[in-house]
Amino acid sequence: AIHLIGHKLAERSAGHSPTLFDRRRWSNTLLDWCIKDETFKVQLFRFIDVLPSLRTDDQIAQLAGEYFSKETLAGPIQWGLRAISATKLGSRLSAKSLRQQVSQMAKTFIAGTTIGEALPALRGLWTEGRSFSVDLLGEATVSEKEADQYRDRCLEALAVLEKGTATWPAAPLPEQDHFGSVPRVHLSVKLSALYSQLDPIDPESSFRAVSSRLRPILDRALSLPAAITFDMEQAELKDLTLMIFMRLLAEDQYRSYPHVGIAIQAYLTESADDLDKLLHWVRQRGAPITIRLVKGAYWDSDMIRYQQRGWPVPVFRSKPETDVNYEALSRRLIEQADLIRPAFGTHNLRSLAHAEATAQAAGLPSHAYEYQMIFGMAEPLQEAVAATGRRVRMYTPVGEFIPGMAYLVRRLLENTSNESFLRKEYAESVPLDLLLAPPHILTRSPAGSGGPRPQGTDCVRPGQARLDEAFVNEPHTDFSKAPA
Repeated sequence: AIHLIGHKLAERSAGHSPTLFDRRRWSNTLLDWCIKDETFKVQLFRFIDVLPSLRTDDQIAQLAGEYFSKETLAGPIQWGLRAISATKLGSRLSAKSLRQQVSQMAKTFIAGTTIGEALPALRGLWTEGRSFSVDLLGEATVSEKEADQYRDRCLEALAVLEKGTATWPAAPLPEQDHFGSVPRVHLSVKLSALYSQLDPIDPESSFRAVSSRLRPILDRALSLPAAITFDMEQAELKDLTLMIFMRLLAEDQYRSYPHVGIAIQAYLTESADDLDKLLHWVRQRGAPITIRLVKGAYWDSDMIRYQQRGWPVPVFRSKPETDVNYEALSRRLIEQADLIRPAFGTHNLRSLAHAEATAQAAGLPSHAYEYQMIFGMAEPLQEAVAATGRRVRMYTPVGEFIPGMAYLVRRLLENTSNESFLRKEYAESVPLDLLLAPPHILTRSPAGSGGPRPQGTDCVRPGQARLDEAFVNEPHTDFSKAPA
């Protein structure tokens, strides 16, 4: 069934490439170079990160020379960059071109700088049978003033979206599921944007500060109505995010509200246990929630931070392990569809076809679950899934150019990674049967555990070093974990 579904979706999307892999937009340059040369990719993404702060073409040209004149870059790239920068005029023209290319990349993934600007794109999605969840860019605030501004932006977004979507035509699939009506307006929020001192070392203060800013957002959502989903961020905030979500949504005024949700990241080794904890809480609460299952977007940074600190790494080491866990959690969500709204966030054809085949085998009505994808990614697959009569929701970022750079680099890293499904399908033309093959790992978890478990870490734990070995620093305490 997985192969049949996967082949049908591939046939529907055949002949089309996602915007990012459209060679006409890239003129066969930047993306090809990123895929073929890892050094160039790293330098380009570093350059993109600082580009918005540069004011003139001369500054851009100077910095481009510093970033891209390294002898480690491949010969064709060296030759091309030197050729376009050989004269002052050529240097300025190349600077202007680079700014335009990066700006175009940002527009691929970001629907607009404001909700008002994004409304035409959101309406376009709606008329094509797709709904949305708006993400306001600019997380990880550093002051309470910024946290208040994020809260106010969320409130404004809900008001503008409610007014802007009121005249849209009725659409039964996006607006109805097995629990009843589904709001048109959907907003995703990040807790790190609601408190500058969010930290698991002080869960009570974190809860008080975050909940005081979340309650007005939830109150507005109840009155419209609108749906609110809590995004999941870096691993050390995972348990704190779950605690705040469950504690706040158990309060009397929110206990019965069914249009709230939270993300679960399949690359975390504890995700199966976290899902079980959530499902137990939903039974006690007595009202459904949405669970958005994603692979996870912070793998690289989580790996680096935890290894640097000498802590056990919380993520699976290989993509196949994550994919196996994603499929195990998908089955669990489908089994519990009487309690929750399952939402499968993926652009991987195998993962998507597996979820669909599992839902069909379980006899789950097609309106009882949805697929969530990222605005600007895998557009042919989005259209193919929507054309089969399935609910598709687009995770749609909205925000300014500078806050959008971190988001843009994350999306580019995801698309150009050696493990990227989209790269394999659209840039490397890997055979379809290989793309649909089940993920294979060397070790699997004990029966009934819900997913694979970690196979160890690179760090040396306290007490492991012998007297004849090199000195190893004692890691400081990970306060995101409860005492053993």
